[in-house]
Amino acid sequence: MTFELTEPVLLIGLGGVGSRLADKAKKSLNSDCLIISNDQKDLTSENSIKISTKSVVNPSIHLIRGSTLESSDEIKKYRRLLNNYFSI
Repeated sequence: MTFELTEPVLLIGLGGVGSRLADKAKKSLNSDCLIISNDQKDLTSENSIKISTKSVVNPSIHLIRGSTLESSDEIKKYRRLLNNYFSI
């Protein structure tokens, strides 16, 4: 099986581990990166979306998913950005 990337490439990192993997991979692939997380510490990229879970200290995955719906307008702003990439 072969895998071919057509430039430009956008990597999307979700959460803590996803954001770190995407950040490391973008350097190897010379690509751009979009980070989506509920933790401000994960948001190192200029293209990032903070999912607010308000003041909940250790939010459940269900709360994070529900909070993501509240951030849908901010996520939709990146739709135009996505149109610039061939591989996502």
